[in-house]
Parts: sequence; C-alpha cells; structure tokens
Amino acid sequence: MKILFIAHTSFNQIGGHERYSHQFANALATSLGGSNVLFWPVEQSIPLRKIDDQVYTFVSPLLYRNLWFRRVFHRYLLFRGIDRIIVDTAHLAHYAQKVANFLGVPYDVMTVGIEVWGSLPRWIMEPLMCADSVFTLGCFTRDQLVAKGVPLKCIRVLPCHVDVESFFFDRNDTYRIIREHKLEGKKVILTICRLAGQDGYKGYDRVIQSLSQVLKEVPNAVYMIVGEGSDKPRIQRLVRKLELTDHVIFAGRVPDDAALRAYYSACDLFVMPSQTVISKEICKGEGFGIVYIEANACGKPVIAGNAGGEPGAVIDSVSGLLVDPMNVKEITGAIMRLLKDEKFSHQLGQQGLRRVREELSLPSLQKRSDAYLEYIKAQKSERVGMNWLDTIRKLL
Repeated sequence: MKILFIAHTSFNQIGGHERYSHQFANALATSLGGSNVLFWPVEQSIPLRKIDDQVYTFVSPLLYRNLWFRRVFHRYLLFRGIDRIIVDTAHLAHYAQKVANFLGVPYDVMTVGIEVWGSLPRWIMEPLMCADSVFTLGCFTRDQLVAKGVPLKCIRVLPCHVDVESFFFDRNDTYRIIREHKLEGKKVILTICRLAGQDGYKGYDRVIQSLSQVLKEVPNAVYMIVGEGSDKPRIQRLVRKLELTDHVIFAGRVPDDAALRAYYSACDLFVMPSQTVISKEICKGEGFGIVYIEANACGKPVIAGNAGGEPGAVIDSVSGLLVDPMNVKEITGAIMRLLKDEKFSHQLGQQGLRRVREELSLPSLQKRSDAYLEYIKAQKSERVGMNWLDTIRKLL
C-alpha cells in the first residue's frame, strides 16, 4: 500500500500542527515502509532537512509551485500506484480531492481546529463532505463538523501524541535553564506559545494580571514566557504598567527540543488558559493543545481553559485544572492552589504523566495508525480499481 501525505508544511516548522502531521506520517511509514509514504509539504518556504526519527520519504515542495512539474508528478503518482491520499489541513482538501479524482483513489482530510470551526466556503465544505474520512483532534471539533453536515460515521478522532520517552529529566539541560534565568528558590509558572498578535487568545496577559495577587501569598513566584512574536511589546508594556518586571521572564524562542524539555522540567506549573471564540468574523482557540500533554509528559500539572479542545487534552482535577479563561480571579485561584499545595500539584502531574503514557504516547498512536491501515486495506480489497485503458489515457 502506498500513501501520498500532502502537508501544508514540514516538520522543519515545530508548531503543534507540524508535530501532529509528522507523527502520524511517521506511524504510517513505520508500518508500511518509508518508501511507501510520500510526505509532500506543498507550502514549505525553507530548506527541507531530515528529522532524526523521520521514517517517511520527503517530496520536494517545488513540484507544487510549478504547474508543469505538478502535472508530471501527478502522472508519476499514477504510475507509482498510490492507493490513498491524506491531507493535513482542510484548506488543501480541494487539491487532495482533485488529485484523488485523477488517480481514482479515496482521500482523507485531517483537521486541527479553528480552520473548520466557523462558516466554511463551498470550496472547503464540498471536499470535506466527499472525503472518505475526516480526522479531528477531539470531540469539540468533531461536534462542529457534525453540525455542518459532515457524517459522524466519516469522522475519526485522532488526538495529539507525544514521545514520552524523550521527555526524560536531563539534569544538565534543566540546571542550565535554572542558572540562566536565575530560578533557584523560585516557584516557576511557565507558558510556551507564540506571542503573535493573532495568538493573544492564549491568555498569557491574564496570567500576568493574576500575578500581583499570586505574589501576595507566593512571593517567590515568577512567570516565564517562552516564545516570540508581534504581541511581545504589548505584553512587556503590561508588565511594566503592573510593576512586575522582576517577576516576569521573557525567555525568547525555544532553540530545539532539548531546550523545550528543559523548560518544562524547570517549571512547577504550566499554564495557558486559552479563550475559545467562534463567530462569523473570527474563530480562535485550541483544537487540542499539545503543550498541555508535553508538560504532563514531564510530570507537571497544567492549567487550561474550560472550552474548545482543551478539555480533551486536560482532564479537570486529574491531569490539571480547567478554568474560565476570561476570569482572572479563577486563574489566580488555580495558580495559587497548585503552587501552595505541593502534594496535590505532584498528584496531578503524576496522573497526567500516567495518562499520557497509557493513552497519548507514540505506541498509542501506532496502534491507532495500524487500525486505520487495516480499515483502508479492507476498503481497498472491495474497491474496483481503474482499468488499464483509463490508466494509459491519464498517463498520456
């Protein structure tokens, strides 16, 4: 069996969406063989590089940008015998449908959240309705799709997963972070996210607003924000206005996965109370929130918003606390509870770690991937393929 995996970009970009696509493509390639899963990052803008754990085969994004190259590549796919197409975003579903129709094969669409929450134009909705399967990160996005008319039987829930084994406690890396940011003896509250203007819904400003009250009961608390973006100047002005300069640390961009794990390990609590908004004008919120389960993979408790996809990533009072993301008082109370009650905080972190190991680890993803492959193998055996005459005509 051979699969063409059309991605919006490659794992060179290290956001949650890219990790999600990379891990699923890798799981498929682990079962089918690397040469049988072609990963095509069509909107890639930076040079491709091989990732350490990469199993699948990269296809150059240049083949998408040139119409003549694209036509030749489509015929190569027909000759190669592609059996299935997967696209990792609804915005490219129309293209996946076009290629699938040319090859005479089914296609599936992966969705991550906000891109399918609001009203959808016909050029997105029509290929979603015609897809064999539509993947969602959780029940919230599933329900949004069902409300739009996507058949429930076509929807597959595939949550984010993490490589739990890679989230080990590396003392050297963690101590380097502690020394670099002078965190000795501090209670560290952590947020890792982009500070882009469009990502202001992630709630880091409301955490800052809560900090004045937190410091009255936990005077050694510091809030560390890891990430860069256009919203950073606004947040820095807020910090100065509230006279919290000595208690808020802007750590900048995460250089690599080792540093990412070190930041999680150095904190006492991860918090990102994202707001969920769905309207005709704008949609914002977390489709799932891989950062929550990454923090849990390091044994850390988390605080998240109580709407959108976050309740799928965080189980309230089991792996973390869910709060009203617009209620600063509620955010403050949750932070103080976890910083002051070390036993409860440790319990949530360990329960979160256990849940990630059992349900959201890479072996769990492999099981879900293999079940999906069994489904499409059974479907392939029932499907009537294209006859040789039609194949020759298309090759020409």
